[in-house]
Amino acid sequence: MEALSERGGNPEAIIEWQLPLMIPQDTYDLTIDTTNDKCVGEIMGLLDYPERFMAFKTLWSQRTV
Repeated sequence: MEALSERGGNPEAIIEWQLPLMIPQDTYDLTIDTTNDKCVGEIMGLLDYPERFMAFKTLWSQRTV
């Protein structure tokens, strides 16, 4: 962050601008509850069906940069 300040940038504004890009809302292939023992099975089950991996494709198509 120091390098941004030295160049006259506003680190807080940059972070606020980037946050929605880094933490997308409602774009997930799978949501895992790590408090139960079923999470590994859920992940392994998804790996058997790669055509279901849509989150990265969706996010890539929505990029603005």
